[in-house]
Amino acid sequence: MTFIDSCAERSVSSLWETVISVLGASGFTNVEINFVKTLHFVGVDKGICILETQNKFTRDWAEKHFSKRILKILVSIDSTIENLSLKIAQNERRFLEVPSIALSPVQIKRKEHLVQKKQYEVLGYVENTFQNFVEGLCNREALSMCKKVAEEPCRSDALLLYIYGKSGLGKTHLLQAMAYAIKESKRNVSVKYTSGIRFLEDFLKCFEGNAKNKEAAENDFRETYEQVDLLLLDDVQFLAKRSGVQLALLNVIERRRLHGRQTVFSSDRLPTEMDQRYFKAKFLNRLEECIALKLEMPDSKTRLGVVERATLEFPFLEKERHEICRWIATPAVDNFRTLIGKIKRLQAEYELQRKTLTLNSVRLFLLPGQSGRTLEAITAATAAAYGVECESLLSPSRIEKISFVRKIAMFICREDTGESLQTIGEFFGRNYSTVIASCNSVMTMLENNEDLAFRIQEIRYSFGK
Repeated sequence: MTFIDSCAERSVSSLWETVISVLGASGFTNVEINFVKTLHFVGVDKGICILETQNKFTRDWAEKHFSKRILKILVSIDSTIENLSLKIAQNERRFLEVPSIALSPVQIKRKEHLVQKKQYEVLGYVENTFQNFVEGLCNREALSMCKKVAEEPCRSDALLLYIYGKSGLGKTHLLQAMAYAIKESKRNVSVKYTSGIRFLEDFLKCFEGNAKNKEAAENDFRETYEQVDLLLLDDVQFLAKRSGVQLALLNVIERRRLHGRQTVFSSDRLPTEMDQRYFKAKFLNRLEECIALKLEMPDSKTRLGVVERATLEFPFLEKERHEICRWIATPAVDNFRTLIGKIKRLQAEYELQRKTLTLNSVRLFLLPGQSGRTLEAITAATAAAYGVECESLLSPSRIEKISFVRKIAMFICREDTGESLQTIGEFFGRNYSTVIASCNSVMTMLENNEDLAFRIQEIRYSFGK
């Protein structure tokens, strides 16, 4: 039984809660999840799921970015649902207690007598701390700088910091960890974590209502974003095509610099890589002055550390625990969410089966219907391990790197399957003598090359061997 199937058996009253949980397991970012949580679930009427939004902006944004994905999940849970309707709520009272971007159900409070300055609201997931951030070669430099900022905010040599990398590499974790560390230290330092979406919403409030309301909103906007000691702005790329908001943020940055206040940004790319059609040149030029720190793709040791930490309480067979973690972490991935997705699927499987998880059961669950030891699967895994196209190993290409990887694939196929030399040769478009020569060549290299032996063993872990 899959996770979706188990969800479908739940009552209609928990339909929206189920949608939120599935979104979390589907690779949605924290910002996206919390935005979806601001939508109010009304019910299902004649196959149409009705959601209410606080205002036109929220409705338009939800329709453009989330409606199709939400509808797809709704249909997978309840096949009677055919469409999704987003409406602007007539009564906004129900939205008053739901923040647009809520980073934790637990608010971190500070004792007022320890603080002289006005403290701005900081919400953060308690699990996003420096203590549980797994350090590795892919993030060491960024982690070190973020810790320094948390220890000494508003340092004159790092007033503008820019953390970038693909989605799922830990940018939000680092920003929230800085906010959490400062709040926990109980120092006289005000800090605000926010997102590009929330900044956009706060800016648009300055143009709503009558003149008095606009003035109050503008004053609150300036006080919130200009006077806080440390501003942590996540996902700045969401400000694309919003030239007015970009100029407003540029003014905020300038005023903060004049008063020695620090600002940390995060984005999925460098300012020089952003589409200049959608961003003001002045805005990008200012971001280019930041100290830029990149989060790289997870390396093998960091992946293993993440898996081991996330599965500490999992009911793995104890003597196979390390092997299971290593098998999960072995395939190279672009981000950590892929690993977390695997772990969540394992957790769902355990909750359904309530059985101890062995290496074999984990492999069968994450690779359903695959024995693993097929010529196709081994070739694909070998190609992925060396970063080449699978098709190139089956082609006549004699490029040195392709030939080398092809030899490795032939060797593993010979060692790990019961296929004949002739069958393996035909699969790779070679004769059986070429397979023999390739296997002998790899055997010779293995005698003096420990790195190669480790790489081959890593590929074999992909099949639970």
